[in-house]
Amino acid sequence: MTDQELALHAPILGDFPRWEGIVPAGYCINWVGAMTNLEMVDWDDFEIWHTTRHETPPLPVFDEEYFEWLDVLESVRSAQDRYVMIELGAGYGRWITNAFGALQRYCQHTSQEISSQFIAVEPEPTHYRWLKQTLAENEMLPKCKLYKNAITDHDNYVWFTNGQSKKWYGQSIIDNPSLSWKTRLANRAKHFYSRWFHSDSEDHYSVQIPAVSLTTVLKPLEVVDLIDLDVQGSELKILSSSPELLNEKVKRVHIGTHGRYIEEGLRKFFHKQGWENIHDYSCHEEQETPYGVINFVDGVQSWVNPRLVAAQKAA
Repeated sequence: MTDQELALHAPILGDFPRWEGIVPAGYCINWVGAMTNLEMVDWDDFEIWHTTRHETPPLPVFDEEYFEWLDVLESVRSAQDRYVMIELGAGYGRWITNAFGALQRYCQHTSQEISSQFIAVEPEPTHYRWLKQTLAENEMLPKCKLYKNAITDHDNYVWFTNGQSKKWYGQSIIDNPSLSWKTRLANRAKHFYSRWFHSDSEDHYSVQIPAVSLTTVLKPLEVVDLIDLDVQGSELKILSSSPELLNEKVKRVHIGTHGRYIEEGLRKFFHKQGWENIHDYSCHEEQETPYGVINFVDGVQSWVNPRLVAAQKAA
């Protein structure tokens, strides 16, 4: 990438050489080499995407996901001999795939050898099937542990909304399944923004499914470089249920937030634990950032655990 391109971006992008090469028909490949099957996404269709072609993909755009990229890149760059990432509400595995691609680019750039492990939690059945397919197509499935569960604060069963798998990635836990779909949306609207508020569709269904807690996910792991979660309003409940293990094992957390009361609760929780805030932008608001004005749909919070960062520097 050119100096002129990098001048617009965070300097860390310079440590990750941009991928270029042949893209198979029916796929997109981004700047770190992560491949997406177009059958899994409801993007605008371009004729060129259905042909085999040579590409040098563009760098990330400046939107709310730019900060997710920064957390992924920082977590990769700070890894030592082993990189471990957890994606909660993984969908088809977009961010663990991005992290795997970034790790490959970084190791190529630095001539380092860093092993890796990826953990993904995704309950929606079609998304889970796509998750396994994406990981296989990106040659990372053997490095992954997958949970076909909802993620919450306990190991039990929850009610969950499924449906419209390609158009929508906002499925969530339901507190009261007896309510109508429109009533549930109205109740959710009091607390946080949903990407599906505009839809009158009834093409969905509610089902009771097994849930897994963050405690259960974290227990087998030693150190986690990054937890990335987009869990449609359950983020505070999930994270606050396991403070001891977060403090002991997790270096960095990136959160997609879905409501002001949740955002304030997260700030209080992480400050109480002594974590350092890196990014904090509220949902559904246009805000000034170091990369210009960005319209945030989901909010963004990222936090770093100074205990593990200090221990790493001391080592």
